[in-house]
Amino acid sequence: FPVTPGAFDTTKTNVDSDVFVTKMNAAGTALIYSTYFGGGSNMDSGRDIAVDAAGNAYIAGASDSSDLPTTPGAFRSTPVGSDESDGFAMKLNPTGTALVYSTFLGPIIAGAIAVDSAGNAFITGQANADYPTTPGAFQTTSAGSSEAFVTKLNATGTALIYSTFLGGSGF
Repeated sequence: FPVTPGAFDTTKTNVDSDVFVTKMNAAGTALIYSTYFGGGSNMDSGRDIAVDAAGNAYIAGASDSSDLPTTPGAFRSTPVGSDESDGFAMKLNPTGTALVYSTFLGPIIAGAIAVDSAGNAFITGQANADYPTTPGAFQTTSAGSSEAFVTKLNATGTALIYSTFLGGSGF
């Protein structure tokens, strides 16, 4: 897979699956940057990407790797469990050379991400009962075996602004 010199990670670490982030020029004729992201112990998959006005890329996905790169002060630096995927959110700088932040979120599949003008990330997807919620959130406990969730992560990736389940008693 094509990666660019100086990219955050130029070596695929897992034989099964690593995330990749690629930025192409406006004409689609050249790579501005292309990098891998992932842990070496298991599969990692990117599910969605958003870009802010400064050119930072925000990626949400799922990881089965216990050694997925996280950043100092991350909301969660280790996965919750060993037998299920953990969601992650990461922010890559505009040149693709460094992580601004990278954090585990909890036992989920992060399916979509958006970013506001302040740099807060909104992540949604599928979660189980162990997913973290915040006090006063719309639905702080899971009503079923698997629920939708909505999480707002602060601009530094260090804390949840809010996190809630969204669902009923079914899957």
